[in-house]
Amino acid sequence: MARVLCWSLLLLSAAPVRLLAGEAADLLGVMYWTDRTKGLYRAARDGSEIELIVPRRFIDSIAVDRKGGKLYWTAINGRFTQLWQGNLDGSEQIMLADDLKWVGDVAFDPVDKHVYVSSIAEAKVIRFNADGTERTDFLVGIHKPSRLYVDVKQRKLYWAGHDQRRIDSIKLDGSDRQAVLENLPGVSFAFVIDPVERKIYWSFPRGAIYR
Repeated sequence: MARVLCWSLLLLSAAPVRLLAGEAADLLGVMYWTDRTKGLYRAARDGSEIELIVPRRFIDSIAVDRKGGKLYWTAINGRFTQLWQGNLDGSEQIMLADDLKWVGDVAFDPVDKHVYVSSIAEAKVIRFNADGTERTDFLVGIHKPSRLYVDVKQRKLYWAGHDQRRIDSIKLDGSDRQAVLENLPGVSFAFVIDPVERKIYWSFPRGAIYR
């Protein structure tokens, strides 16, 4: 079996996973992942039809706009990180931003058509329109926000700190910021929410998964 440096995985299925973006859940049979040494891949869920759709190194995070037929990803370019948009097959690539600093994750809200990007270096979450316009600092003054998750039905954004043992949330209108989980056994590397059972699953770098 080939050894792959998989940095992010997005599975378009009925089962919730970390980077599943809202209404992408009803599109069965496709998964996307990033290999930092090769680029962004797409394949069928049975492992067949593997395609390298964005051949580029240091792609870290991916999100999907299923109805709009778009992918979003971040790629390191020297001292800065770029935010890109493309079709679901990787074609028609457009760079939306080229000056982001130490990005942790990207997430998409299919209702308001917003892209959220976490900047670990600048301690904030940035929001864009789907076409990259109207860039705003959605959430500032938070400690090294890393992984993101948009709860479409509850209209909330969740984030985990890069080196903190907690997960927080805020409504997408900017109100009701709160700590969801505190004093975790370790720093959360990734997390996902089951919107049906209202459970949070998170993982630690040492190889454990909690609920």
